[in-house]
Amino acid sequence: MSKTAIDVAYRLATLADLELALNLMQEFYAIERIQFEESWTRPVLMEFLQNENYGQFWLVEANQAIAGYGIITFGYSLELGGRDALLDELYLRPAFQGQGIGSKMLALMESTCRRQGIKVLSLVVDHHNPKARSLYERSGFRQPTRDILHKWLEPQPSMPS
Repeated sequence: MSKTAIDVAYRLATLADLELALNLMQEFYAIERIQFEESWTRPVLMEFLQNENYGQFWLVEANQAIAGYGIITFGYSLELGGRDALLDELYLRPAFQGQGIGSKMLALMESTCRRQGIKVLSLVVDHHNPKARSLYERSGFRQPTRDILHKWLEPQPSMPS
């Protein structure tokens, strides 16, 4: 039995894609058990989409249907040798998982980062998602020997429970 070829295309999201991007993010956050508050996310995403220095929001289409998205954000680290990036989010709708699209998306993001002189691409994966962890490890990502900690410098938005 042969696999059906999938026509996959990637494009950078623009402000015109705001509603689509918010819908995809809401789907992803529900799966990852991340609280989604549109009143907080909308202005942050609008600012992100309007400033290419912050990073890139990629939309993925498979057979002319929206399959998912990926976000890389740009930073700078003396310890890591200069420009670095964070694979902030990578989401494929369930119907498009397990078809190699995620691996191709990672390769696209890596090549984008290399072209921009980025030395290190990092990501965060949830402990409850071994499927995603396996994809990332097959793509060469390794767990660092130190933990990443967060401290909110401004109050978190009021999120519904």
